[in-house]
Amino acid sequence: MASQSPLPPWLPPQLTQSPSPTLHALSTSLLPHLLSAISQIGATLRTSHHVSLVGSANSFGDDQLNVDVASENLMRAALAKCPLVVRASSEEDPEEKEVHQGEASGAVSSDERFSVAFDPLDGSSIIAPNWAVGTIVGIWKGETALGKNPRDQICSVLGVHGPRTTVIVAIREAGAAQGSASAEGVCFELGLGDNDKVELLNPNIKLSSPPYKTRYFAPANLRFAADSSEYATLISSFITKKYTLRYCGGLVPDLGHILTKGHGVYVNPVESASKAKLRRLYEVLPIGLVVECAGGKAVDENGKDVLAKEVQGCDERGGIVFGNTDEVEEVPPSEEEARLYYHGLPSRPRLIARSGTRMWVNPQMPGFTTFLGTQNMYPRVLQPVGRHPQLHQQWNDGSSSLRAQILKAVDGINWTALDILRVGLNGEYTLTLMIAVLPDSLSWRDGHPIALQCKGIFESHGIQGVECEIRESVVNLCTNAGLDPAMSASESPDISDTGIVLVVWSYLPKAPTHYSNFNYLREQ
Repeated sequence: MASQSPLPPWLPPQLTQSPSPTLHALSTSLLPHLLSAISQIGATLRTSHHVSLVGSANSFGDDQLNVDVASENLMRAALAKCPLVVRASSEEDPEEKEVHQGEASGAVSSDERFSVAFDPLDGSSIIAPNWAVGTIVGIWKGETALGKNPRDQICSVLGVHGPRTTVIVAIREAGAAQGSASAEGVCFELGLGDNDKVELLNPNIKLSSPPYKTRYFAPANLRFAADSSEYATLISSFITKKYTLRYCGGLVPDLGHILTKGHGVYVNPVESASKAKLRRLYEVLPIGLVVECAGGKAVDENGKDVLAKEVQGCDERGGIVFGNTDEVEEVPPSEEEARLYYHGLPSRPRLIARSGTRMWVNPQMPGFTTFLGTQNMYPRVLQPVGRHPQLHQQWNDGSSSLRAQILKAVDGINWTALDILRVGLNGEYTLTLMIAVLPDSLSWRDGHPIALQCKGIFESHGIQGVECEIRESVVNLCTNAGLDPAMSASESPDISDTGIVLVVWSYLPKAPTHYSNFNYLREQ
């Protein structure tokens, strides 16, 4: 039985104290087989001087190289030697299949059964110029990785094939003894030598805390900045703040650099013009586990924890932003952002909180003349919603639960108006629920969860791409007892403010001293 085998000498000391049956089986059987395969892949790459297409493609349609096929075969052979692996799938063969068909598993309990999802050679497009590449492995507790809580991914193994072959391992065991190292999560580094020699290089990889001596950034798909002014501005911001560029085009070595230096932020943008390419099962989730076990944070293109959503299919894709927590997570807007975020609107309201995760940067307008002390900034512009049948139908339908849920979310705060507009600058506009609140009535700490909740409400109704922003604003109402039909934002005299809209008394949280506007939409 695997539980009777001694623990390997390369296992970090903190994991050797009363290991669970799962951890024991993982470290004495499955991990040694995987480390051997990664070592063999490294040796194969060092002797494969002629990298070429083999005339075939994987199930995703990607052309296969001879080294892709060789790496896949080495991984499959290693898994076949491990009786604890029930099913496996890979980026080259993205379908979960039984590893030991027709054979009885050697595992004695469910604690010793694993499924494996792997990318045998990540970054094959940069192999020809002899750049560092990687192998990515996600190990899941149980007989499948699909439909499971991502927290059931117990281990992630990243092989770094560079001048040396090293391996980054992250282990976090849900359900382990509280306070144990495996329950908290451990990230460590191994060095692989000849004859399957394994050396513990770093028993506890941890990202640094501020202040940082040097800040690093790794911007993927840099050419997308030509189509996205926001991404271009973000890159410019990194440069202005004197971040050091470190990007090689390989996901594993890019993460390896961040872990080695203790700092860095990796950005993989996802927009309508830049589709998601990373496979969640084979790339995003294993990377996410490593980052979290190293004390960092990894979020998807919507700013949500990459390990928060289960995987239903092998071809699910997504974006990722990862690095030091303070570089990735949503933090209160700086004084400059709060004051200048709505530059261009006549009233210049103050930003309280927003659901968007894009880093705000001062959007400079080249050649623009400074006026009245204002910096050379692109002005923020408000536009009507335009055509969006699903949003119009649900927002204007009194029987829809959408409005009721939004109103419940803002209940208890001193809101003065709710408007849906397209908000943006330099020609890029995002559908946004704008919540106006009385000045000095709401903090970021209390407002940010509300902004995220409202965004989630739209998503739960099948309406994607609606952000939420909370700003300080006082609404002056001018009306009489006989109200005309609701006026859309586009018909307001000045859509930079909330405009004259229908006052819905039944929605007033604190009537009659608290006047609140609820803006209806009119399809353009």
